[in-house]
Amino acid sequence: MSMLSNSNAHKREVFGDEFRAKLRAGCLEELLVENGGDEAAITSNELEAALDRKLSHFLKRCAIFYTNCANMRPGHGAGIFLTTSRLNHSCQPNVDCWYNPTLGKQNMHANRARSAGEELLATYIAEIARRPRSERMKALKESWGFNCSCTLCATPEGSESERTRGRLFELWQQLERWERDEAPSSAVQVPITNQQAFAVAEEMAGLMEDDGIMDYQLAVV
Repeated sequence: MSMLSNSNAHKREVFGDEFRAKLRAGCLEELLVENGGDEAAITSNELEAALDRKLSHFLKRCAIFYTNCANMRPGHGAGIFLTTSRLNHSCQPNVDCWYNPTLGKQNMHANRARSAGEELLATYIAEIARRPRSERMKALKESWGFNCSCTLCATPEGSESERTRGRLFELWQQLERWERDEAPSSAVQVPITNQQAFAVAEEMAGLMEDDGIMDYQLAVV
């Protein structure tokens, strides 16, 4: 589902004046061809209607792109890929997708063993491993417009996997504050020494392995 609308108000918001001016010039050229070069025969209503059709068509193409594109490495933008752009989302993905600029290809790697015929599932949002359900649901709804019903999100709120995600979220907050050299607060503990920070990272890695989170985030930890 695309979060782009096809309303006239949204078209005015998305497309700037310069883009609209170029598109209007193109519409005028097409209408001139249709009317044998007689510009006087083209009414302003006809021109605006042609422009609106062009904008609607372009907006539809943008919606298709943004709904199916995959972000690549910084500096490489985003792209549509034959296989990975068709993958469905899961908060417990069984594949990771990465763009390889050397090969110029989007690579897909399994992050755990799969059964024959099992669907390949990727994640649509970053840092999925350390997001509690409420944050995952909010991000997916805002960016993709759907309520997730994957295996993890379909489990009871207090399931072991959800408790693991909650703990991972707490531990990651601790490490992020430690990296920024922030002082501990009543809400978040912060490691004081390198040894304490390493212990937090070890606990995170252990939780991720136990819960089958064998993606790139484990390597980051």
